Amino acid sequence: MGTASARHGSCHKGLHSIAESRQHHRGMGRLPASVKLANTLTSSPDYMTNHMSGFGSDGISTDQRLTHASWRYLTPFVTTYLSKHISNQLFPTTTNKNTVLTNAESTQLNLSQSDECISLKGSATLPEGGYAGIALTQPVQLKQITIASQLFADTDYKFMYSTDGKTWNEMETNNVTTDEYVHYIVVLNVSNKQKNLTLDAASVQLFVYNNTPEEVRSITPPAYNYWNNHTAQLMTDGDYTTYTCLNRDMVVGDTYTLELYEPTTIENVRICMGTTNGDYPKTALLSVSTDNHNWTDLTVKGTQTREYDMSLQQNFYVATEPEAGTDVMALDFVPTDHNFNPIKIEAKYVRLKITTIWGQPKWMRLHEIEINGLPAPVLTPMSDAEGNNVEAATDADATTFTSTNLPTTADGSKFVYRFLNVAKAKSLTLFCDDTTMQNATYSLTQNGNTWKPITPESKNGVVTFSFDANTKPVALQIAWTGNTTPAIYEAIEDADESTGKPVITDVHTIADNSNKAVVLTLENGALIARSDIGINTIHISTINGRNIFSQQLSGKREAYIPVFTSNTQAVVVNIKLTNGKSTTYKLINK
Repeated sequence: MGTASARHGSCHKGLHSIAESRQHHRGMGRLPASVKLANTLTSSPDYMTNHMSGFGSDGISTDQRLTHASWRYLTPFVTTYLSKHISNQLFPTTTNKNTVLTNAESTQLNLSQSDECISLKGSATLPEGGYAGIALTQPVQLKQITIASQLFADTDYKFMYSTDGKTWNEMETNNVTTDEYVHYIVVLNVSNKQKNLTLDAASVQLFVYNNTPEEVRSITPPAYNYWNNHTAQLMTDGDYTTYTCLNRDMVVGDTYTLELYEPTTIENVRICMGTTNGDYPKTALLSVSTDNHNWTDLTVKGTQTREYDMSLQQNFYVATEPEAGTDVMALDFVPTDHNFNPIKIEAKYVRLKITTIWGQPKWMRLHEIEINGLPAPVLTPMSDAEGNNVEAATDADATTFTSTNLPTTADGSKFVYRFLNVAKAKSLTLFCDDTTMQNATYSLTQNGNTWKPITPESKNGVVTFSFDANTKPVALQIAWTGNTTPAIYEAIEDADESTGKPVITDVHTIADNSNKAVVLTLENGALIARSDIGINTIHISTINGRNIFSQQLSGKREAYIPVFTSNTQAVVVNIKLTNGKSTTYKLINK
């Protein structure tokens, strides 16, 4: 076996590197008084009245519910006022538009966009080291990046993509599928001369996940008649306010089965339930099948449980039932392996099965079963200690604040803020509840590996970090002790405009000390992969994409990689960790 060289985050030698529904959040800090007052509209007895909930041989039964006036008019008004007017005065409005990214002075570039593809087209005069490309609104997982074959064959250009504009990956083939989040992609002039770049709609294409739910061929509910025309078709009509309801109480073993037109890769399924009169099951299982006989249970997204349960904090509000003015709550499911690592699975049937019911008779209001309707995974600047997105810190909404979604232990925890903008940051300001920040400490990394303490300016809940011209922040860590989670309402990053247009400079490997990257070593002629997180799978393919080796490791921290045969000069190795992150290497037999 020859000497193996690993190539990751590669950049041309000597180059410079380019320095819709938001879900319901359950915070773990203290809300402003105005928000607390608004929340009383949905909880205070002052805004509730008695409603008839049942009528039978034993008489009429009632329960307390929100009046239509407070729920349907006052709550939307107060919520809209807080989020639209007050937030806009405090925080800058975030742009929701993909843009052209270039440092060239002479360009006629624009983007062509559809539901499934984003293309860069037009012309640009690129100086030596000049680039032209696409800046997406936020880092997102793509189906594929495609460069036209003739353009890719031009050795005067390199084709690079990046999550944060600091670490760049070079495309080794003109069609790339990656698990990494892509924020930027550029065509880089690596020649020593000026180049006139001309692009058509097929030259540079980003294929995105289309979050249109799968079409359903047929629905098989329990055999019974429907209440008040709430038929089976209403559970797949794309409208969260309509629902399917049988004219009887639900029973254990009831199944609702959806058949797709053809076997389909299942990435996610959303279940939407009404809450009127508690008309939802205590527990249920969501399963998929290729033959309608052998079933595989899906997992509640963000958990290690496979049971539907309205009490899970992962449930979130999606609509209001018009007739009753009550919440419609959604719960998302994803396919996982036995270790709860995300996988993709092919199926033609999706089934909801009632496994436990309440002590008293209940009907069920099933508002929606939505297959593959979730948007593509995105990466937010802030994450918790487990690597989960913390959306509330960067949503430009004064009414939301950070939480970890899990109870904080007495040992504390941390948030990590990643600087994902291509422009260098001049400052970062955190708007916080000052009483929750007493035990917080801060550290900064400029290379993703070495963290150094940093002291901000802090006054009345406004925490500001300023960076001089020589400081190029990659990530900021906010750590705390005790069981009080910092309540951060918004994190505002200010770009350093004095540095001009970003240029392609240092290449770094961004990592968290608690999330060590995979380490490859050559020992006694064998290639060994190690990771403190745990290795889930290893896949090896030829340069043209033909798979030659796959291994399921289920969390082992060390693995032997059999790479080369006598006629294999180079291979691509993809290593996926148990936390869902993956790393790809090109290994060359010299």
